[in-house]
Amino acid sequence: MSISNRLVFDPTDANSIAASSTIGAHLMSSDSTLLTHVTNGAREELDVNDKVAGDLLATIDADTSAMATDLAAIEVLLTSIDSDTGDILADTNAMVTDLAAIEVLLTSIDSDTDAIKTSVELIDDLVLYEDAVHGSGDPGTMSLAVRNDTLATLVSADGDYAPLQVNADGALYVDIGNALNIDVNDVCNVAIENTATAVSVSAVAIVSSALANRSKVFVANEGNKSLYTGKAGVTTSNGFPLHPGMQHEYNLGPTPIMQVIGGTGASSEDLRVMEMS
Repeated sequence: MSISNRLVFDPTDANSIAASSTIGAHLMSSDSTLLTHVTNGAREELDVNDKVAGDLLATIDADTSAMATDLAAIEVLLTSIDSDTGDILADTNAMVTDLAAIEVLLTSIDSDTDAIKTSVELIDDLVLYEDAVHGSGDPGTMSLAVRNDTLATLVSADGDYAPLQVNADGALYVDIGNALNIDVNDVCNVAIENTATAVSVSAVAIVSSALANRSKVFVANEGNKSLYTGKAGVTTSNGFPLHPGMQHEYNLGPTPIMQVIGGTGASSEDLRVMEMS
């Protein structure tokens, strides 16, 4: 059976296109224009307008280049971040080290503060209030002195701090004259007078005439009856007693007149008197 008006694409199955049984179809555009083809090497391809594809590829290429630029910038940023991260890590490690050192210092300060507190409490315990009553176990501090067998100053100038000094026996050196405010003129260094006065039951002066510039008087009862001393007219009722064997010392100038009287049975009792000026 023969078929006419057929479209032949490939006559390779017959000796001629007319004899071929391979059929196909023409491709036409919307305006009934037959679509053409082109030979690309050993292939036949549709003849298409590749401008749009080229434009698209150009856009893709530009976007790809922009992306590459952005990726390079991102890589630089990541490198910077990595570097900064290293710096941050190093700074963090340094901060940890510093914090550890601060903790050690604070521990030391806390220990020192406790020691200071203990010292202050000890000092506070040493402070006693005026008129406070003594109590057993009250704390105190020891006062030290320097042994100096030959008394001499241990400092170089007036106003310097100096320690107390003791002799070889441990006795504290004291300036008695200054301590008692005794003027050198009060020291007896002119004359001494000795008198033996007989005392009975009538008041008599201890001496008939006082030593000139007298400053001291010593009396001793060498009898066996009590005697009584005092002002002129002294009696056994108001006189100062001087019993047998007793002695008295008086700071007495030459003007006052001291008298003495014997007690019951006194007869020529022996009163010894020494005056000094």
